[in-house]
Amino acid sequence: MDETKQDDGLGALFGLRPHLLGIVCRMLGRAAEAEDLVQDMWMQRRSTDRMAIQDLPAYLAAMTTLG
Repeated sequence: MDETKQDDGLGALFGLRPHLLGIVCRMLGRAAEAEDLVQDMWMQRRSTDRMAIQDLPAYLAAMTTLG
């Protein structure tokens, strides 16, 4: 099986996670709440059609700030 299909984009999240946490920490002021919001955003993203997302970093940043 193709490794990219097994990954489910998790590698991308780990690469973007510090950036996303930084955004949310600045918005909320609390690291624990930022962790929760980024986790919730990731769970929402998992139910989205991956082929519909053209720019994953931009999509995740938008979801995080709108979350």
